[in-house]
Amino acid sequence: MCIRDRFIVEEISDSSYAQIMNVLKASNVHAVFSHDRTRFSTIKKKGLFGFLTSMRDEFAGVSRSARSVRGALYATDKVANVYYFNFYSPLTRAFLNELRGSSLVNMYRVEDGVCDYFPFNFMHHGSLEKRAKNILALVCGKSHLYRRSCSWLFEETAKYYLFFPEKVDPQWSAKELFSLLEAKDEIKLICASSENDDALCILNPGTSALMIGQTLYEDGICSLEDEISVYLDASRFLGKVYFKPHPRSCREKIDRLTASGLSIVSTQLTAEALICKWRFGCVVGMWSNTIIYSRGVFELESYSMLYDLLDKSGGSADPHIAGIHHILIEKFRNCYVDFRESKGR
Repeated sequence: MCIRDRFIVEEISDSSYAQIMNVLKASNVHAVFSHDRTRFSTIKKKGLFGFLTSMRDEFAGVSRSARSVRGALYATDKVANVYYFNFYSPLTRAFLNELRGSSLVNMYRVEDGVCDYFPFNFMHHGSLEKRAKNILALVCGKSHLYRRSCSWLFEETAKYYLFFPEKVDPQWSAKELFSLLEAKDEIKLICASSENDDALCILNPGTSALMIGQTLYEDGICSLEDEISVYLDASRFLGKVYFKPHPRSCREKIDRLTASGLSIVSTQLTAEALICKWRFGCVVGMWSNTIIYSRGVFELESYSMLYDLLDKSGGSADPHIAGIHHILIEKFRNCYVDFRESKGR
């Protein structure tokens, strides 16, 4: 990264923000924008007026920040490459809209994770919820920021950096595609450079598994008992396990897993940083980016527990999760492997 690079951070949660800032600790962070202030689901806790006020103020801040960057570009009269991650983010779109059409800006998309390969929204909402969101976005004059398609941003984007160019939606094949696997050494170096967490005690990582927790219970996908049973099934199968909870994991889940004998890894380090700092025997999770990319990027065997969860459901699983499962099998079968197959390693 160049010292003159400026980063605009989108904060989804306190924990994600802390992890991002850990990676960017030596970089110039120009602005931080909050998804919580523009997410329609927060109407329940803020009220309609409170939400509309926070949305207006946040998008005004985005515009001011983007105009500041645009002014700096025009002052130097030099072409700049602008990299963005989330094609579907209203904050990203609002920011880039201020730079749209400029001859001094090249817009490049960078993969935001495995959800880039899904033909549907990763965040699933019911039909009534989606209809209400679309109506509110239209009334607020923001429908162009919230709908799934965005023709102008697609046209403005010249390159797309992603791990699996051959698996992306065919429409993006018209762009210049660059495989991030070619930059995996640099990616590992960045992950390894994260600040150490001296409180961590990882013993014999080479014969242990790093287990990445999910928020299945918190998101209403399954019962707490079913989610815990999946983790314990895998731990009995894999042997020694270090469990990294999801930042939104509830206290009861963590307490019950601790009482069951799992070693809980409480840290702001990312799973990727843990993998680079300690050479685990394997990593296991559900459908997170780490599970899909670890074999190709970190040369580390990775496995999914979602197969076991779906087996336990007996055909009554959440249809959205079942859809994710089928897409992962279709597109990433060699990376998305049932943990029960790990005994052959």
